[in-house]
Amino acid sequence: MLIILMLFILIILCGILICNPFKKRLYPTLLKKGFTQNSLSVNWSPLQANLLKKGFTQNSLSVNWSPLQANLLKKGFTQKFAESHRHRLTASDFTQKRLYPGGSGCSGGNLVLTEDDKTYLSEYFKSEYSDEKIKKRIHKLLNQASGKNQLNRQNIGDIAIDGLNLIHHIKESDRGYLSPSEIYRSISYIGLKLKKFFKGRIMLVLKDEDNNEKNSEKNNEKYKELAKELKIFIYVAVKYTNNAPTWKLPDYISKDAHSQKGRDDFSTIVIARKYNCPMLTNDNYKDSLEFKETIPPFKLLEFNWFSSKLPIVEQYKPENYVKAPWPKFKIKLDHIFMHKELAMVSNN
Repeated sequence: MLIILMLFILIILCGILICNPFKKRLYPTLLKKGFTQNSLSVNWSPLQANLLKKGFTQNSLSVNWSPLQANLLKKGFTQKFAESHRHRLTASDFTQKRLYPGGSGCSGGNLVLTEDDKTYLSEYFKSEYSDEKIKKRIHKLLNQASGKNQLNRQNIGDIAIDGLNLIHHIKESDRGYLSPSEIYRSISYIGLKLKKFFKGRIMLVLKDEDNNEKNSEKNNEKYKELAKELKIFIYVAVKYTNNAPTWKLPDYISKDAHSQKGRDDFSTIVIARKYNCPMLTNDNYKDSLEFKETIPPFKLLEFNWFSSKLPIVEQYKPENYVKAPWPKFKIKLDHIFMHKELAMVSNN
C-alpha cells in the first residue's frame, strides 16, 4: 500500500514538472539555487525571467517594478540597488553616490536618462507632487507629531527650514558650489511653494560663506528684498569679522571637525525649538551633539517684512548652552520637494 502511495505521488510530481513553463534550462537551475516549486508556479514577466537567469533572488523578484525600475535593471544595476528601491523611483535616485558598486549605465557621475525616463519623471512629478498630495502628507506627519505631544497644534503652521540643505536638494545642477543667483532663485521658489501649505511663520535659515565675506552687504540687501516680497523670515548665521567673544576649541576636538561649520544647523534647531515647530531637512544631525563645543560664537541676522530696521542681530555662543539642542520633529525634504525640482519646473 505504501509503495502504491509513493508511486502515485511521484506520478503527480512528474506531471507538474512536465506542465511547468520553467521545465527547461531555467527550472533545474533555479531549483539548485533553492527556489521552491511554489515559487516557480508564478507567471514571471520576461524581465523577471531574464533577471532570474542573472542570479537575482526569489524575494527580489516578488516586486511589481515600475517602468523606470525595469529600465534601470536592464541597464545592469545591481540586485542590492534593485531590492532597496521597491517603491517608484524618483529623480533623487539618479546620482552616482546613491548607486551601489557594480551598477552601470552612468556617465559623468549621473545616470544617462532616455527620453522615456524624462517623460516618466515629469509625469511622476505632476502626480506625486501635486498640491493635494503634498497637503495630505504634511497633514499626516503633523497629526502624528501632535498626537505624541511633540508639537502644539496652534503652532503647526510654523516651519523652520534648513535652507542650504533644501537648496542643494532642489537645484538643477550637481555642482557643490551655490552661486548667489541660485540661492536667490531657490529662496523665491521655496517661499512661494511653502506658503501654500504652512500658514504661520516660514523661517528659512542660511549661513555666510565659510571662506570669504565677499558681497555680504549686497547679499543682505537681496535677503531683505526677498523677505519683504515673500513675507517670510530669512535668517543668516554669520561669522564674526571683528570683536568676536573669546572662545577656544577644546583640545580633544579635531581642528578639522565638520561640526565647526554647523552654525546654520545649530540656528535651525534653536529656532524650531523656540517656536515648537517642525524642521524641514534631510540632515540627520549626527554631529549636533558636538555643536556646543565646536561652533565658535556667531551672529544670527534676521530679515523680515515688517521691521523698520534690518537686519535684526542676535548673538549666539553655543558653549553657554547647558546641553546641545536637539531637533524635536523633522519633515524630510522628499515629502514636499522632489530632488532637482527646479529642473522639473523648468521642463514643465
